[in-house]
Parts: sequence; C-alpha cells; structure tokens
Amino acid sequence: MSRVSFFLNTRGYQTEPSAPHTVVATVEHVDTKTLRPSAARITFHFDANGKLLTYDMVPAELTPVHP
Repeated sequence: MSRVSFFLNTRGYQTEPSAPHTVVATVEHVDTKTLRPSAARITFHFDANGKLLTYDMVPAELTPVHP
C-alpha cells in the first residue's frame, strides 16, 4: 500500500478519501501515438497487511487545463 501511495504521490496524482485498505486516485495520461489525453479512476484494494489484492479501473473526466 505504501509503494502504491508513493508512486502516485511522486507523479503528482492526488488520492481521494476512501475506505480502509483502499487507495483511490485519478491518473491522467497522454497517448504518445495519438497525442490524445485520457484519464482513469483507479481503486486499489489491499489486505490487512497492506499487500495489493486487486484494482478496478474506470474512465474518468480529464482535469481542465487553465492557461
């Protein structure tokens, strides 16, 4: 759990408040082939020892870019 949180934080992805043993974050990415941005809301599920069990990924809204 700490490694996932560290990975998300070092790349600037904010985590959302969530249930115990769960980390939720929205990850944004630009496809280098199409140059199209995309975003996914990922929910990571951990056991009581902090080991990753599963994750769920669904499409998410992109953060608006302000000039």
